[in-house]
Amino acid sequence: PRGADPMQRFETVHLRQDAGAALVVALLTLPAAFAYAELAGLPPVAGLLSAIGGMAGYALLASSRHVVVGPDATIALLAGAAIGPLAAGDPAAAVALAAALSLLTALVLLLMAGLRLGVAADFLSSPAMLGFLNGAAIVIVASQLGHLLGIGLEAEGPLARVQEALARLPERHAATLAGAVLALVVLLACRRLLPRVPGALAVFALALLAGAFADLPAHGLAVLGAVELALPRAAPPGIALGDLAPLFSAALGIAWLVFSEGVLLGRSLAERHGYPIDPDRELVAFGVANLGAAALLGFPVGSSQTRSLLNEGSGGRTRAVGLLAAVFLVLIVLLLAEAIAAVPVVAIAAILVFTALSLVDLRCYARLWRVQRYSAVVALATTLGVLVLGVLQGILLGVILSLLGALAQIVRPQDALLGCVEGSETLHDVGDDESAHTVPGLVVYRFYGPLMFANVRYFVE
Repeated sequence: PRGADPMQRFETVHLRQDAGAALVVALLTLPAAFAYAELAGLPPVAGLLSAIGGMAGYALLASSRHVVVGPDATIALLAGAAIGPLAAGDPAAAVALAAALSLLTALVLLLMAGLRLGVAADFLSSPAMLGFLNGAAIVIVASQLGHLLGIGLEAEGPLARVQEALARLPERHAATLAGAVLALVVLLACRRLLPRVPGALAVFALALLAGAFADLPAHGLAVLGAVELALPRAAPPGIALGDLAPLFSAALGIAWLVFSEGVLLGRSLAERHGYPIDPDRELVAFGVANLGAAALLGFPVGSSQTRSLLNEGSGGRTRAVGLLAAVFLVLIVLLLAEAIAAVPVVAIAAILVFTALSLVDLRCYARLWRVQRYSAVVALATTLGVLVLGVLQGILLGVILSLLGALAQIVRPQDALLGCVEGSETLHDVGDDESAHTVPGLVVYRFYGPLMFANVRYFVE
């Protein structure tokens, strides 16, 4: 109102903008929560609770004003890879293991914050990250082939699953496959023709309408079923000691990804709006977000690039967006519980597959090969490691190869003999520039690395 305090008016405008952005974020989070819970091998409500606990926990302590936390495809894939073998098909055990994994992830992040180990995220090199994303995308697509075709696949590994799907293609369920094709067409059309319309939200809205006006189970289509906003049934506490080692190793990998991806996204958004990001504070915020997910028996959460950019584009201005989005998510589920129960599973699978395909960048191997061949080897080996050895093992392979490459550059760094070029006041590598010539009686030598015990003999030679 006129005459009110200017600061009060400023905050009121922020609240209005944040509420609008939060509603958009909550609507987009809903299908993502269901999809990534499926990817982690958990009931749909686990995705909702993870999103609610994660968004609220992160918003309380974060230094970023735009990053939105919640279920993420790659993190859900890592969680599923760790939980699946230990749960052995028991849904209650899977829920308990997911909560334990979230708790361990939170403890690792908080420990990193206490020790100021934010620099540890730099050990996952860009080539290893690219290789992991490509491998993870293929794993996600392979995991959803059965839902797209309407058949139950029995193979375990991604490559074996693709082979089985191709062999059993004649057994496909026509209505399910038609729904998958329609959903993928809508997703592609939104990206190409209506970039401001979130494709996942459009597909989920169409799925809600289809479930409301058609008896999909009568036509052989699987649906989500009742989704009650209550804590899922979990096995009694008492995780075996033998389960702690694989859970802890998974928590280390997930914490690594959560922090590195989150800080990178937070910095890019903060630079656009002119405010600083505190990496140690972000570690604490991500840790509290995963504590929130663990408290609600959810799985680990991380930053979402799609929802964070949507928050920015929708006018979100403060951290209140996360808190408001969590509240809106609860209200939406309570109001649409019956409609959500009738959503076809194939719509969620199509969203997952489309999200995974957007992660694929096969041209990165050629680009890396032109720049540095070892980087291309690291990326390709990480992809193959994810597909053949497993998700966690593939990441570990990428980290080891990256560290070996860095060690090799220290032990045998590049060097150059520098010379002069006519018409230039700078020195050039005589091996790269034929017109460069050395100065008689003077040696200008460049050593591309720190001089230390591991390379001193090489330097002398």
